[in-house]
Amino acid sequence: CKISFLVCVCNLGLERIEWPTCSPELNPTEHLVTNITTLAVLRQTLVQEWDAITRQCVTKVVTSMRRRCQAVVNVYDSSTCY
Repeated sequence: CKISFLVCVCNLGLERIEWPTCSPELNPTEHLVTNITTLAVLRQTLVQEWDAITRQCVTKVVTSMRRRCQAVVNVYDSSTCY
């Protein structure tokens, strides 16, 4: 037997509030659309920035890995907490 949502709310000590039927300010869908738009802009910006990374920059990071790994080993005396 399933307990109704309202019974669960009461059992948790939560107070039920009345929700206006036509209130765009309180409509979660309105906020989701805003977030989706924001996410689309964020995605577009990230793709543009990713595409702007030069091959020279990638090469520099890759070739510095040995030196950076050695620096980590030196700091942790050849062992890490991982």
